[in-house]
Formats: sequence, structure tokens, C-alpha cells
Amino acid sequence: MTRSLLHLVQRHPFFRSLALLVAAAVLATSCSANSSEAANSEPRSEIAAEPTTAPDLPTPTSEPETADDQSQPAVDTFPLPGNAADLAAALTEAELAIVNPDTPVEELPAWGRRQQALYQLLDIERSWFDEVKAAIPADVTPAFDLNWAAKDALTSLVTREKARSVLPAWRLIEPDPADELLAHYKAAEEESGIEWEYVAAINLVETRMGRIEGVSTAGAVGPMQFLPSTWNECCEGDPTNTGDAISGAAKYLTDRGGPSDMDKAILGYNNSEFYVEAVKAYAQVLRTNETSYYAFHGWEIYFRSSEGLILMPSDYEQTEEVAVEDWLVENPNTLFPDGYNKQ
Repeated sequence: MTRSLLHLVQRHPFFRSLALLVAAAVLATSCSANSSEAANSEPRSEIAAEPTTAPDLPTPTSEPETADDQSQPAVDTFPLPGNAADLAAALTEAELAIVNPDTPVEELPAWGRRQQALYQLLDIERSWFDEVKAAIPADVTPAFDLNWAAKDALTSLVTREKARSVLPAWRLIEPDPADELLAHYKAAEEESGIEWEYVAAINLVETRMGRIEGVSTAGAVGPMQFLPSTWNECCEGDPTNTGDAISGAAKYLTDRGGPSDMDKAILGYNNSEFYVEAVKAYAQVLRTNETSYYAFHGWEIYFRSSEGLILMPSDYEQTEEVAVEDWLVENPNTLFPDGYNKQ
């Protein structure tokens, strides 16, 4: 047992009667920064009330170290829970590890991937929700509520549309290092007055902080998913350049009513109340615990297809759309959750 997990067990008696599980990891939405455009996205989950102030999440007692290490430690590999009680225990472990100052910073992306996979599983096994919710300890409940609210809102957003029978012509890439992105977010806040957590949350929802290289079905491009026509009206530079895109997103939010009215500004970015709820929930997680940012930075791409949820491999690269049925013949273990435990 690693030092950080031993510390976790010692501090939280809830785990003494449970075997610690092994570990690791929605789909990034393709949305346009255009208030006249409906959301053009792909998978998400059931919604708790949207809080208006940051709740008392478990908070670290020291500042996080920098986290640009993309390594994937053993915590990345774990069997998915098979029942509600085990899922509650696994979610609790992940949420506590993410805010625990003793968790090595290089392990936070892997804990994030695990956290993401567990919320995806809960989204699929919705009949477990009440039992899972009841088993979450009080000090983890605020983080659970926010992450679930975001997941549920995004699921509500994308399930309005028919699941696609083809995978997109995308290339998946590693996002810019976490600390470089964080510097861009904070620079954009200084320029615009838009809190960096909102911009980071939008980047997370749109392309998982830049993992998707390609054009959305609406024609949006870049890490912040701008329509070229919208970009030309509001922004300068290159919408596919990370720094330009983040700065442009903050400026666009300002033009749409921020920072004084962020609900209106976010609605201008994507014309959906579900989208607003999700972005606000993720921003509140980031605002309360900056260590959560490094976990979010590790999140992967889940794609809602006609055959089910697909966890897209990090080296996915297709120049043309691919029929989902053909893809699954060659890549059956990418189907979530059935293929996940076979990896």
C-alpha cells in the first residue's frame, strides 16, 4: 500500500472494513461559441440542485505541487465495481485521494481518470444512485454532488440527440502540460476579469482541455471550439492555438455578460441551461480545490455511440468517419463498461 493510501486509510475509518480497490479512469462535447447555436455535443448524467456558492468540499492543507507528468501509475488499472456499495467506496476513495495533500501530484491525472470512469458507470447504472448517494461520507458529499450534477446535466444535454452510428474524423492528442494551461487560464482572467475556473471548466467540457483535434459536426474548431465566423467577429489570433483560444474564450464570455452575469455569459457560449449547470458545477470544484484541476487534466474522451459508450484510445486518429460496428469488431475492449474490465 502506498504511503498516500495508508494515510487515507488511517484518517478515514470508513475504509478499514473495505479492501482498497486498485485504480484509474463522457465524451468531450463539440460545442460552438455562438449563442444562436444549440449544443452540438456527445455524452453525460442526473442533476443535483445547482449551488450558487462554493460548498465546503474537503480541502487540501497545503498548495499542490506542479503537475505536468503524464505518467500513468498502477492506480490507472482497476476493475469496475459490480454493485452500488462498492461503487460508493470507490468514488469515496477517488474523491479523497484527489484532495489529499499526501497524494503524489504525478498520480492525480490517474486518479482523475478513475474518478471519471466511476461517474460514467454511475450514469449507466442509475438504479444504484440512491444507494451510492446514501453511502458517500459527509465530507465527500459536496464534491460528489457537484461532479454528479455536472455529469447529469451533460447527459441530459447530449441525449436529446440521436446517438451516432459513426465515430468522428478526429485525432486525439495529449493536452498541453497542466501548468502551462493553468498559466493561460490565469492570464485570461487578468485580461478579462473572468475567473479562470470558468474558462478551464469550458475547456474541460468542450475538448477535455485540448485532447480533440478536429472539426465538430457544427464546424467548430480548436480547444475552445469556436465557429470560424464567431471567432472572426470577436477575437484575434488563431482559434486552434491554445493561448489564443483561451484568451478568446474569456473575451467572448465578457462580451456576453461576464463577469457580472456568468449564467448569461455561459449561455451565450452554448445555448443550453444544461451546459450552464455543468460548467458552473465544474468551476466550483476547481474554485474550492485546485488539486482537482490536475485530476480533470487527466480525463479522457468517452463517445456516445449507437452501440453504447466508447472509451476512445489516446492514439485515436481517423481522417474519415468510421462505422461504429466496424470499429468495435477491431476494438471490442473500447466499449464501456463491458470491454473496460477486459483491458
